[in-house]
Amino acid sequence: MQSHAAIHPVMLSRRALLASASGLACALTLGRVTALHAAAAKVSGRAEAQTAAALENLLVHVYDSVLALPRSVSGAGSAAISHVLSAFRMHHAAHAEMFNTVADTLGGARQTAVDGAMDDAVVAPALSTLRGPADVLGLLTNVESIVAATHVQFSGTAGDARALAALCSIAPVEAEHAALLQTFSALLSAGAPELVALPPDTQALPAAAGSAGFALSSLPVSQARRAGEEVR
Repeated sequence: MQSHAAIHPVMLSRRALLASASGLACALTLGRVTALHAAAAKVSGRAEAQTAAALENLLVHVYDSVLALPRSVSGAGSAAISHVLSAFRMHHAAHAEMFNTVADTLGGARQTAVDGAMDDAVVAPALSTLRGPADVLGLLTNVESIVAATHVQFSGTAGDARALAALCSIAPVEAEHAALLQTFSALLSAGAPELVALPPDTQALPAAAGSAGFALSSLPVSQARRAGEEVR
C-alpha cells in the first residue's frame, strides 16, 4: 500500500500546521501512558478503538457514496479532486483496519459496520442534499473534522498504549484531509476551479487559499463522538 506521503506529494503549509496542532494534543497525552500503566490503571482503549473503527468505516461509506455520484456533482471531473477522493477513501479503509486490529488485540469486536449514530445525525441527512462539488467538499470537510476531533478526544481517555498510538498517528491525517478539502472549497468559492490542482500553482493562488483552513486549526472537540455510540 502506498504511504500517505506518496499519495500526497504536496503538503500545503496550513495543512502541516493543522496536523501539528492535532499531533501536539496527542503527543502531550502520550506522556501520561507510562505513568498510567505504572499505576496499574484499569483503563483500556477497547471502546475507543471500536468506535474509531466504526467512524472510519463511515468515512469509507461517505467517500464511496460521493464517488458513485455523477462527476458533475462529486467534482471528480477535476483530476485533483478525483485523486483526493480515491486516495482519502483508501486511507480510511487502512485506518479502520488499524483500529480493528487494536480492538481485537484488546479483546474487543472488530467493527464492520458504520457508526450508525453519526450516520443518522450527520451523514445521511447531508448525502441527500448534495447538488454539486461545493456541497460535497463541505460534507467531507465536516465529517473529517469531527472524526479528527474524536480521535484527539479519545486520546485523553484511552489508557492502552497501542490504542493511543493509533489515535495519535491517525488524528493528524484526518486533520490534513479536512484542511485540503477546505482549501479546495475556498478555490471553488473564489470562482477559480482551474486552480484546484496537485501540485498547486502557488503563484496564481488567491489569498483565500492561504487562509481558508485556519478556521479548522482548532478542532471541534465539542462535536467529538461518544465512545460506544456505534452499539445499537
